[in-house]
Amino acid sequence: MENTLKGSLCDLSPFFIPLKNKGEKNQFARVHVLLELNGEHMHQMVTRRMDEIRSSIFTILTTVPAQKFEWERDLLAEEMKKALTFLLGEGRVRQVLVKEVIIL
Repeated sequence: MENTLKGSLCDLSPFFIPLKNKGEKNQFARVHVLLELNGEHMHQMVTRRMDEIRSSIFTILTTVPAQKFEWERDLLAEEMKKALTFLLGEGRVRQVLVKEVIIL
């Protein structure tokens, strides 16, 4: 993941994900995601397609075992970027940032 942000940021509402734990109590993860877009003009497209974007990210997050949320943020971000590139087109999303993960 790049250290310097060059594009416009889109702050997504947090995702609440049911975690898959073997034999443990039901837990949830609150995941806060930021998208770095390739320019300010991309906000309109993202807004129009927000349901598809959130659905794509949610699908990825629901496949992650509870223990991997804290340690594999960069891999999660890369998977989300690939899915959003497929959905929106090449070069529209510069990077995905997993800003915060809280296990509830």
